[in-house]
Formats: sequence, C-alpha cells, structure tokens
Amino acid sequence: MPTRLLIASLALACTLSAGNVVDQLSPQHAEFVAKKSNAAQTAKEHLEAATLHEERAAAFAAKALRHEARAEELDKRKAHNPVRQRWPAMVEGPIERERHLAMQARRAATESRQLAARHRTAATTAHS
Repeated sequence: MPTRLLIASLALACTLSAGNVVDQLSPQHAEFVAKKSNAAQTAKEHLEAATLHEERAAAFAAKALRHEARAEELDKRKAHNPVRQRWPAMVEGPIERERHLAMQARRAATESRQLAARHRTAATTAHS
C-alpha cells in the first residue's frame, strides 16, 4: 500500500511540474503571443513581446533540426530498402516530407526573429 501511495504522489508531482512547461508551438501559445504583440504599447511590453517571439523562434529552429535529423535517418535507411527497387517514390516521399517540414519550421523561425527585431526597435522608440 505505501508503494502505491509513493508512486501516485510521484506521478502527481510529475504531472504538476509538466503543467508549467509551455508548448511554444501550440496554437494557443501562438494566439497568446499575437495578443501580447498587438497590445504592446510601452517599451516594457515590446520587450516582453520580443522575448516571446525569440522563444518561439528557438522552438521552431529546434523543430527544424528534428525534421532534418529524421530526413537524414530516413535517407540512410533507403539504401537498404528492398521497396526502393520497385517503388522508389514510396521511399522518397517521407524523406521529402520531413525536409519540407524542416523548411517550414525554418521559415517560421525566421519570421519570429523578424517580429522580435521589430519589437526590440519599437521598444527603443516607445514611451515608458
């Protein structure tokens, strides 16, 4: 009985600590960043919005790296794939998809960095 209680309390602690982690790429977080970004008027608010955009850019960059790694892994596996001889498109499709997703993530990261830069420059001209 005490071990079940211990396991349950550990599971609860993990759940509560994981609840504090924000998924930077979720649609809800994107809406939150957009609202903060649009409502920014003071220098402090612009700096907060810039920080949010920079965190989002870092998350997109990490996502791009994950997709590139997955594409390389799939590319290495295709040499030993017997399906490649008969249906080469079935082997190339997932690789191209991962590369496309990586490209989209890099574009989103660039866009987030540009928005962060705009907010940083707006923070220098905004009134406190």
